[in-house]
Amino acid sequence: MTEVEVKREEYNPYAVLRLGQGASTSEAKKAYHELSKVHHPDRGGDPVGFDQLAKAYQALTEEEARKNWELYGNPDGPQGYPVFSLI
Repeated sequence: MTEVEVKREEYNPYAVLRLGQGASTSEAKKAYHELSKVHHPDRGGDPVGFDQLAKAYQALTEEEARKNWELYGNPDGPQGYPVFSLI
């Protein structure tokens, strides 16, 4: 029988985009575009890493997701589930 270890990671879109807490929407857009040039799968980047960039971009540029992140620590709001990764 194979065991699966579940590791809980704190999700922080600011850290994913390498921004300081409270960075503006325009700063998030700029950071995403710069990082996507390096991490996009079509340019030899990691697809999983690029998905994390896209999720962080969405969390900080969509008004409702950003509000939920700031209020609840989750872009999906208070009903959102914690982010887990399987290793």
